Amino acid sequence: MYKKRSTKELREEVKATTEKMVKDVENYTRSPEQVKEMLDFMSRFHQYSFRNQALIRGQRPGATAIGSFKKFKDLGYSVQKGEKSIRVWAPSTTTEYQFRNEAGMLVRIPAGQADARIKAMAQEGRAEKKTRERFRLVPVFDATQTNMPVKDYPKLYPNRPMDYTADPKLVEQLAVATKQWVKKEQIEEYTVEDLTQSDLAQFKDEGQKGFSLPGAARQIIAIRDSLPESDKIAVRIHEMAHNALHQDSQDGKTTPEREFQAEMTSYVVCKHFGLDTGENATKYIAGWTKNGETFEFLPVQERGKMLGDVQKTAKTFINSISEQLEAQRSQSQTRAKKRETGLELE
Repeated sequence: MYKKRSTKELREEVKATTEKMVKDVENYTRSPEQVKEMLDFMSRFHQYSFRNQALIRGQRPGATAIGSFKKFKDLGYSVQKGEKSIRVWAPSTTTEYQFRNEAGMLVRIPAGQADARIKAMAQEGRAEKKTRERFRLVPVFDATQTNMPVKDYPKLYPNRPMDYTADPKLVEQLAVATKQWVKKEQIEEYTVEDLTQSDLAQFKDEGQKGFSLPGAARQIIAIRDSLPESDKIAVRIHEMAHNALHQDSQDGKTTPEREFQAEMTSYVVCKHFGLDTGENATKYIAGWTKNGETFEFLPVQERGKMLGDVQKTAKTFINSISEQLEAQRSQSQTRAKKRETGLELE
C-alpha cells in the first residue's frame, strides 16, 4: 500500500533517484553495445521523456509497458501482491495564493487552505492567485507485475502502431511512409546519382550512404539508389535527424557527436517499427566514437542532454511516420471495400 512521504523523505527520494539516473547515463554511454542497449529500451518507451526512460530502465531493466495502479484497475487487472512500484516524474498542477507579509517575505497558501481573509486580499489586489506546474515522483507498474496477459499489453497504448516484426510487407510499407513523411516536412529527397556536381561536393567520402544539408537555404537529403530498401529507410531517418537536430552549425557539437545523435535516432525509430538495424548501428557508432572513447571526457549532464534530444526527435519521428502508416491502412481498407461492393473497376 502506498504510504505518503514526508517532505524530507521526498527530498531524499528525489536526490537518490536523480543520482541513480545520472549514473545510468554515465554507464550506458561507455561503449556502442551499451548505447544500443539503452536505445532498445528507448524504442519501447518513446512517449516518455528521456529522464523517465532512464528512471524506468534503472529500476526495471526488463520493463515492457507501464501504467499506474488505477490504469491497470480500470482495464480490469490488478498488481500482484508484493510488487514494488517504479517511480517516474509526472507533472502536478497546484493553485495557490501569494502575498508579502509585513516583513516583506513571500507567503504561499494552497488554494484549498485559503480562508475568507486570504480570498478578500486577492479581491483587493493584495494577494495574487497563481497556478504553478511542478514535477513529482509518482508510482507506476510494469505489465509484468500484474495479472495482465501478454496479448493485452497493447491496451495500455491504444494508439500504438501495429507490430510489424512478422509482417512481410514491413519494408514496403515503411519505405512509402517515410518518403511521404519527408515530403510532408517539405524536404526534397534525391538519389545520390541524380545530384548536381555542386551538391556532390558536399560528400565527405565515396562510401557515404547519404547526406543532408542542415542549415542550408535548400533543405535536401540524398540516398544512394544502390542500397537495399531497408537500408534506405534507415539512412532516410538518419539524414532527417541531422535536419531536425543540427540546423545550427555553431552549436558547438563535433562531427562525431552529430553522427552519434543521428544514428541513435535512426536506430530507435527503426527498432520501434520492427526494423532492426542494430548490427549496422553498433558499427557506425563505434566508428564515430572510437568505441565510446570520444564521450569519456564529456560531462555526464551533456551526455544526458544529447540522449534527451534523441528521445524528443525520435518521438516526433515515430508519431509522424505512424500517421503515414495509418493513412496507408485507411486507403487500403477503402479500396478493399470498393472492390467488395463493385464500386472500383479492375
